[in-house]
Amino acid sequence: MIIDKLRKYIYILLNIIDLNLLLIFFWGFILLTSCETKTSPPERLNNIPQNAIWYGGKDGGVWIKIDNGSKPNSFYLEIYNDYTGELESKGEYFVKECYNKQFSLNEISKLISAFDGVKVLLTEIEKGRNCYLEK
Repeated sequence: MIIDKLRKYIYILLNIIDLNLLLIFFWGFILLTSCETKTSPPERLNNIPQNAIWYGGKDGGVWIKIDNGSKPNSFYLEIYNDYTGELESKGEYFVKECYNKQFSLNEISKLISAFDGVKVLLTEIEKGRNCYLEK
C-alpha cells in the first residue's frame, strides 16, 4: 500500500517536472527566435546600383547609393524602394543636428539607420538629438 502511494507521488512529481521542462524549452525557443536582430537584405532588383547599400528591417527598407557631395558634410544620395526598385529620392543631402562634426563617406554609410520619406536618419546622437541627413 505504501509502495503504491509512493509510486503515485513519484509519477505525479515526474509529470510536473516534465511539464516544467517543456515550458522552459518552449519559452526559451520563443525568446531566441523573437530576438533576431539581423535581417537579410531583399533581392536586389536590376535597376538598383550594385554599390547601393540596403538599410532596413523586417518591415522593409531602402537601398541607398552614397557619394560625396559638393560641400563638407554633404552627400549625394540615390534612394530606392527595396520592394519596387523605384527611385524615391535623389540629390544632395546635408548633415543636420550634428554640429562641429565632420563625417567621411565611410562613416556616414555606417551611421544610416532609416529613410522616413524626407530625412535619412542616423544613429549618431549629439546633445540628446539624433542626427540626420536632409536636402
